[in-house]
Amino acid sequence: MKMDELRQKIWNKLRGNPRAEKALTAVEQGNKSELERLAVYLQDVMDDEPQFASQVQALAQEINVGKLLDNSNMTQNNYDNSTGYQTKVETEKGTTNIGGHHTHNYHT
Repeated sequence: MKMDELRQKIWNKLRGNPRAEKALTAVEQGNKSELERLAVYLQDVMDDEPQFASQVQALAQEINVGKLLDNSNMTQNNYDNSTGYQTKVETEKGTTNIGGHHTHNYHT
């Protein structure tokens, strides 16, 4: 999972800095007040190491894209012999769903 990969990458980079390790451990245990302190340590490393910063930013973006995917259902009730059609295009997945009497899924 991308979140685990990001967490491990950050852990590996901050390992050796006792204060950063303490903040990271506290955050993982749910201590939100240490989150700002951890962010400062992480930002310092990212400022010093652009390649690491790019890797972290790319992983974070992948995680955010995954959260933004539309997981909604397509349900429509038609009465009196009427016909209804629904379409849903999921560009991140490359999928087009077209629903009438039957649902057709197209993958690009």
